[in-house]
Amino acid sequence: MKTLKNIFYFLAAASLVGFTSCSDDDATTSLKGDQVFFGTDLSSTINLEQNSSSIQIPIQRMNADNAASYPLFSSDESGLFTLPSSADFAAGETTTNLVISYNFDNLTLGQSYPCTLTLADSENSSSYGLTSYSFTLVAVDPVPYETVATDAIFIEGGMSKMYRDFPTQYPVTVERKRGTNLFKIVNPYSYPTYPVAEESWTFISDVYIDATDPNRVVTKLTQLADFGYGMTIIGNVFGNLTVDGQPATEEEYPLGTYDEATGVFDLGAMFIADDEGVMLADPFKLYLNPDALVAAGIALEYTGVYTSVDGKSYAVISITPEADVATYRYAVVEGDITNDAEALEKAKEDILSGTLTSETGSGNASKGLELEAGEYTVVALAFDASGANIGSISSVSFVFTPGEVKDVDFSFTLESYTDEEKGCYPYNSMLVKMTASEIKSIKYLFAPKANVEDVIGLTDDAIIAYIKAMSDDYAFPASEIELLNQEGTYESVFNNLNAGTEYLCAMYVGNGSTYKLFVNTKATEANSSQASVPTSSVLNGGIYLGVTPLNNVEANGYIGVKLNSIDVNPASVEKVEDTSKRQFRSIRF
Repeated sequence: MKTLKNIFYFLAAASLVGFTSCSDDDATTSLKGDQVFFGTDLSSTINLEQNSSSIQIPIQRMNADNAASYPLFSSDESGLFTLPSSADFAAGETTTNLVISYNFDNLTLGQSYPCTLTLADSENSSSYGLTSYSFTLVAVDPVPYETVATDAIFIEGGMSKMYRDFPTQYPVTVERKRGTNLFKIVNPYSYPTYPVAEESWTFISDVYIDATDPNRVVTKLTQLADFGYGMTIIGNVFGNLTVDGQPATEEEYPLGTYDEATGVFDLGAMFIADDEGVMLADPFKLYLNPDALVAAGIALEYTGVYTSVDGKSYAVISITPEADVATYRYAVVEGDITNDAEALEKAKEDILSGTLTSETGSGNASKGLELEAGEYTVVALAFDASGANIGSISSVSFVFTPGEVKDVDFSFTLESYTDEEKGCYPYNSMLVKMTASEIKSIKYLFAPKANVEDVIGLTDDAIIAYIKAMSDDYAFPASEIELLNQEGTYESVFNNLNAGTEYLCAMYVGNGSTYKLFVNTKATEANSSQASVPTSSVLNGGIYLGVTPLNNVEANGYIGVKLNSIDVNPASVEKVEDTSKRQFRSIRF
C-alpha cells in the first residue's frame, strides 16, 4: 500500500515537472477540484491508550491554495465516540488532522469498535487516494491479561436459548488481569472456540467478568455480532434493564458469584437481546477447573408422548443417572422453574423432607407421567450408596400436549337441603348434586363468595391455582369417585353454613387427559335462630363436607403435581418437537 502511495506522489511530481513552463494557475487548474483523500497506508486498527481522550486521523489534499471545509459522513455503531463532520484546512495546508474524542472509562478494554469516515464532497475527491476510511478502535489495557485456563468449561445460556441446537457447554480459554479479579473469556462466540461457528465468523467478542466482589460478580455488556436481527448483546439484568417501567432490582435479578477456592463462576441473572427484543437467559456458568464441574448426577430429557392401548397419554421423561448415582428421586411441579434458583432450592428441600411427593428409581429409565395439558418441570435428586444426596438438583421443563384430549363429562348443581334428624335446614346446609362419567379426580373449594373474592379473586386461573395448591384433604376419596362413575350421579351435603350468605363452590375435575373447572354459587336462607347442627359422615352414600378455610395454602414458589407414572418403552414414544415455549431462530447474515 505504501508503494501505491509513493507512485501516486511520483506521478504528481512528474506532472508538475512537465508543466514547469506554465504558470502556477495552469498547474492548479489541471487538477479536478481540490483532490481531498485519505492516505492508503492508514492502519485498519488504532489502539487507544489508557487516560487518553482523543486521537487524530490525517486527511490530505492536493490543492492547498485556499482555506476550505469539506463535509464528512461518519459512522460509529457503539455511539461512544464523537466523530468529525468536516475536514477543515487552512490556506496553504495540504494535511489536516481529524479529531475523534471519547471517554476512555466508557470503553470496554479489548473491545473492537468499528468506525468509518467518508468524504461527502464528490467534486473535491481524489481518484487516487481513499474517499472512505474504515477502521477499528481498540481500548488497550496497560496491565496485561494472563492465561489462567485453556480448558475452562463455559455453560452458555444466551445463544443456546435463542437458537435451536446451539451448544450449552464447551471449553474456552480464560485470562485474568494480573493482580486482580478481573477475568475475560477469550472469544467464546468465534471460530474455532464456538462449536457451531464457521471460519467466516471473524468478529471479536471477549466476555469481561468483574469478580472484584466475589458475591456481586458483574458481567460487562458484550456485543456479540449481528446474526441477522440487529446487534446481539448479553449482560446482567440488574443495572441494565427495566421491568414494568422500573429498574430491575438486584434482589429479584441477582448479580453473579465467584468461588475462588473452586474457580467456579455463577454469572447470575443474565439477558440476551437484539433488535427484536430481550430474553431472560438460561444460567451462565464458568468453571476454570473442569474437574470442579460436578454433574447434577442425573440427566433428564423430555422425549415426547406415549399413548397407551386404552387411549391414555403420558409425558415421557428419560432419566440417565451418572455412574456414581445409586438411586434418585424425581418429582413434578407446574410451570417452568428451571431458572428460578429459589424455587429449585425449595423443591430440593421438599423432596428431602417428603413435603413434595416424589418417586424413587435407579438406573436408566423412561417414565411416562400422566398429566393434563400444560407446562411442567421435572426435578430430580441423586443419592449415593449410603443414601446421601450428591450433586445439585437436576431439572427439565417442557410443554405437554396429550395425544387425545377428551372433554370432562361432569356437571353439578347446588340446592337447598333439609334433614331434621341431622339438623340440616336451608339456612345452614346445601346439597350438591353431581352427574359424571369416567372421572379420575375431583378437588373442591367451598367458601363464602365474598371471602373468595377478597383472598383469591374470582377468575378461573386464580381459583384453579388455589385449588391445586390445597392439600388432598379437599380431594374426593377414590371410593366416592368410583361410586360416582358407577352410578352416574352422586350427592353430598355442605353443612355448618352461615345463614343468609352467598357461597361459591368450585370443582376442579380431571378425567385422565384433561382437567376442567366448574363453578356455581348459591345463598343460604336467612334465619335468626340457627339451631346447633350435628356432624355426620354419611348421607345416602355421599359425605358431609365443610367450608374450605382460605388460609391453608402456603406459597412454595411452585405447585407440586401428584405423581402417577408408568414405565415406558422408549421405542414406543411419539417424539414431540417442543416449539411452543420459544421460537428458535436461524442465523442469517
